[in-house]
Amino acid sequence: MFINKKFDLGTLKKLERKVINLTEIALEKNILSGGYDYQKFVIICRKRTGSNFLVSLLQSHPRIRAFGEVFGDDEQIHWGYPSYSSAKVLQTRKKDPIKFLDKIVFRDFLKSTKVVGFKLLYPEEQNFSKKTVCEYLQKIKNLNVIHLKRRNILANYVSWQIAKKTDVWILLKHQKNPKPTLEIDYEDCLNYFQKTKALEKEHENFFSTHSKQIHTLYYEDLVANTEKEIQEIQQFLGVESLPLTPYTQKQEQRPLKEIITNYDELKEKFEDTPWQTFF
Repeated sequence: MFINKKFDLGTLKKLERKVINLTEIALEKNILSGGYDYQKFVIICRKRTGSNFLVSLLQSHPRIRAFGEVFGDDEQIHWGYPSYSSAKVLQTRKKDPIKFLDKIVFRDFLKSTKVVGFKLLYPEEQNFSKKTVCEYLQKIKNLNVIHLKRRNILANYVSWQIAKKTDVWILLKHQKNPKPTLEIDYEDCLNYFQKTKALEKEHENFFSTHSKQIHTLYYEDLVANTEKEIQEIQQFLGVESLPLTPYTQKQEQRPLKEIITNYDELKEKFEDTPWQTFF
């Protein structure tokens, strides 16, 4: 038998997901035995902080099950894996998010699975109760929390505005990158800066009971030193450090000045403020 070694990443991901899907069926039918002896984790963050990039890296680790935005919109669940998306699962999430977490997210997995977790946007940005979901997470013993931030909140804001304008929220390796320009409203931008800082502090305080198990990660570091940062994340989660491969690509490569049509005017308004470093 001759094996074609020229598999592209998309083909490999499809094969990997098919194996996962077959494994899930085997577990459900008790053909394989599973267990709950794994480390639980959550990635908390705001939109457009590189969370899809981080999740896709973690998904390439054979011992990690890293789900995407499971508390996203009302119509679907962004697992990042096959299956799970039945109407019954959606109904469970809507009626009883705690049961959804206990029975569907943190369920039994193959014993080779050592870490299981998901991405949670700051609940202020969700359709689900902060009290319900976050208090559940706060009570999990030894929960590992990855707090993903972006140092340049202006870049964060621009990324969010572009995603809304183009409706492109994840850019896969084979996809073309749209390159729109933006005119930014000063007051809206200022409010976004202030709100982001408030949300970061609020969630740091909320998860302070897990202070020994919180790892703060900055998007800029993850992009600039991916190998180093992802090794530290794997060590934090307690799995063997392996080279990991994302299936997404960075959506924006242009300097902010090329994207924001009123950049100079905006920069002048933010001069001598705590936000001037973003320019």
